[in-house]
Amino acid sequence: MTPERAVDASGGHRVIGMLAAPTAVSAYGGAAGLVSGFLATDATLDSRLPFASPVFGGTALAYIVAVPSTFLAARAHAPGSDSTARRRSSACC
Repeated sequence: MTPERAVDASGGHRVIGMLAAPTAVSAYGGAAGLVSGFLATDATLDSRLPFASPVFGGTALAYIVAVPSTFLAARAHAPGSDSTARRRSSACC
């Protein structure tokens, strides 16, 4: 692909970051609420959580949703995350 035809992907990275950041924040909030007991759960909901434990469910929410979303948001907003710059620099020779 020639540099003239390269597509600027930085806009897509910003959109991904803008979607991943609120997901991470809300997942951390939900995890904190479940672990601390601030979010009241009834027996029906408890039975649907892993091992029927709000603490384990909150911990799983943090590790499975919040941490990867945080990494994704940080990577999308990182300087130099534009993949087209790497393509352009490697097409020189």
